Amino acid sequence: MKKINLKGIITAVILASLTLCLTGCGGEKESPAKDFVTLEINGEVIISGYKSQIPDIIVPKKIKGKPVTIISDGAFNGLKFVTSIKLHDGIKKIGTGSFSGCEQITSIAVPEGITEIGDNTFRDCEKLENITLPSTLKTIGKNAFKACKSLKEINIPEGVESIGEAAFLDCHSLSKVYLPSSINSIGLQSFFNTQDLEITMGANGSFCLTKTNKNLKIKVIGNYTTAQISDFGKILKNMPKNISIALDMGDAVGSGEIEEDSFDYEENLTSFVLPKGITKISRGAFENCNNLLEVVLQEGLLEIGMSAFAGCDSLEFISIPNTVLKIDEGAFYYSDALKEIIIPDSVKHLEAHAFESCSSLEKVAIGKGIEIIKRDTFFSCPLLTSITIPANVKRIENGAFFASGIKTINYCGSKDQLKTYSDTFPYGVTINYDYSGE
Repeated sequence: MKKINLKGIITAVILASLTLCLTGCGGEKESPAKDFVTLEINGEVIISGYKSQIPDIIVPKKIKGKPVTIISDGAFNGLKFVTSIKLHDGIKKIGTGSFSGCEQITSIAVPEGITEIGDNTFRDCEKLENITLPSTLKTIGKNAFKACKSLKEINIPEGVESIGEAAFLDCHSLSKVYLPSSINSIGLQSFFNTQDLEITMGANGSFCLTKTNKNLKIKVIGNYTTAQISDFGKILKNMPKNISIALDMGDAVGSGEIEEDSFDYEENLTSFVLPKGITKISRGAFENCNNLLEVVLQEGLLEIGMSAFAGCDSLEFISIPNTVLKIDEGAFYYSDALKEIIIPDSVKHLEAHAFESCSSLEKVAIGKGIEIIKRDTFFSCPLLTSITIPANVKRIENGAFFASGIKTINYCGSKDQLKTYSDTFPYGVTINYDYSGE
């Protein structure tokens, strides 16, 4: 019987286990030290270049027993044949332009502990689709991701305080960005010439809005003061024209009011969702926002101020929450596209001229909290041909429906209950008293 070489078998098993561990136990095999140009300073190794033609690079944790801690400026710059680079968490610094021009890299994870991505670090990485940024990051430098044409989404972690000039310039595929509330500085053209962006941002993220030339879907989170909400309006007014901006503050929490004239004459604004916690939309807040198509108001809103949406001639529909107590004078004056309005029972004060010259208004529902329809409320609404008025309304003032298309008034109370004037309605209007809804 043949003698078994026990020692040889044990050695083979050990070698196989080691090989398996290098390739599969948390681990691929590190690139050999000879592939790199290195420099040792104070017991730590700096990688300053790459000598091999192997396209997949795994930066070793140690070289000659010394920890690899720094990728120097331009270390892998212009290596167009490289398809992947893996970095370990012991790296403390990634230098300026260190991966610039690595056109074939598709993804990379920046290690925890890195606080800065320097200027031009990933510039012209044309196939880079995914990047993971560490929670320790504080700064993104100038041109850091410029012309990363395949980058689709970027999640910038909380703690990042500044984004340099042109950091994401010419990222043509970039469509989703998360900006943290820790941001306090964003350089010029940071997001210029990108895709139609959907941006989720904290309270300070609005700095970026002047740095793009494409359509924006902006979702805002966090807590906002009245002043911060007004700052949004100021920033939007300074943006280039002919940009479509959908501003969703529905998951944000505001305080107090939308200040006077905050978003007035803002031609780029196409939709707006009010933050929670806002109790008043002040005078002229959205006046003459000519391209505003949609507005969503939140429960808790108490007052729609004077001329708040006057001249919004693209606004077709707005739902008024049942917490609103007052619709002030001229609130929707000359909102030419408004087709339907439902005034909830909570509204106690419907002021003069509120819906005057709404030339597309066809349907109106009057709530049970209103006792007086004031002067010129629905003046010059030519498509409004009939309306039902609840019995709680006791007086309809001069011109309330004058120059409108009204032909029939269905009044749910008796003739003795309702006071009208000679110029309340157009000539020839029929009033059906004691209307029961049949």
